[in-house]
Amino acid sequence: MAGLHSQVPKLAEIAPGITLPADGDETVFALDAGPEGAALKHIKPHEVIGVSHAGTNFLRSMVYAGPHMSFEVDGPHAQTVLASAKTVFFVRLSGEDAEIMRNRVHLLWLQPGKKRREITDFSTNVFGGQHTRNVDEVPSSTEMVPDTNWLKVTPKDPLLPGEFAVAFLPKDVNQQPSTVYDFSVSGNASTTNPYASAPAGANPDTKTP
Repeated sequence: MAGLHSQVPKLAEIAPGITLPADGDETVFALDAGPEGAALKHIKPHEVIGVSHAGTNFLRSMVYAGPHMSFEVDGPHAQTVLASAKTVFFVRLSGEDAEIMRNRVHLLWLQPGKKRREITDFSTNVFGGQHTRNVDEVPSSTEMVPDTNWLKVTPKDPLLPGEFAVAFLPKDVNQQPSTVYDFSVSGNASTTNPYASAPAGANPDTKTP
């Protein structure tokens, strides 16, 4: 069977009158449903920033906990705002590693802050033991759009109001994504974490297709 990168891109209609682009460099789109009907929205990438928590690192060392860093994206809210909690997402996969990259795609809830939104929380113990990369992943199903290089990502439950991102998480837990595709879901968002924090990326290739 030919790999994803060898397929000839073609227009894919995902809703009446709405098609995914066959070419271009846009990577992530959301099929949103607002008051005026369905619309395809491009979600732009933004750079991830590493933040060292020096003060808490000192306190953690007193109880033999390891250094703590978080990886965040600038701004308290994303520029792209979705109206529907039942939005589905489409991620373009291309290149020689398309088959592998399919299993790197994750939909994440972001911890809101006054200046930035936290994507991942990273720590290790002071004795050089296992590193821990924690994210708040939104349970989702994935499937390829037939005869295209687009991956469809469908949240298993309607999204709650808040901050989110689509990210390509490296398999190596010592690494973090350099960019994320961040967006907000409109409504009264809570700062309480609605998704259980769990290690991600230890072996994402085992993710159910």
